[in-house]
Amino acid sequence: MKLIKTMAAALTFATTLSAQATPIVNLFELGIQQGQVAKYDEVGTHNITTSISAEQGTLAMYSIKQKNDPNMAYMFEIYADEQAYQAHLQSAQYKAFIQSSPQILTDHKKRIALEPQFLALEFTIQVQ
Repeated sequence: MKLIKTMAAALTFATTLSAQATPIVNLFELGIQQGQVAKYDEVGTHNITTSISAEQGTLAMYSIKQKNDPNMAYMFEIYADEQAYQAHLQSAQYKAFIQSSPQILTDHKKRIALEPQFLALEFTIQVQ
């Protein structure tokens, strides 16, 4: 089943790019408050899994942390286009993440808008 979903995502991604849409790629650097890593993981996992399964234009979302500092997280996202990104910003799971963020995140929040140069997808690995 994972293979089918991965292949479908790759096909969607390739089709989107061939239609000359401009993918939206973001990297967020997020400080997590002491004692809130588990809550961040819970809310972040819900946001990612719901977005990937329910939003056609959300192509990839990854949550990663610094190896030596679990209170510094990074969220890497790829959307098919601006419309898909705006749809995600209006989603219930994203709004839940934003609503809980004052209790979870520090003031260290940085969005880095990236410009895709080359994007490829072979398989998906899900780690928890």
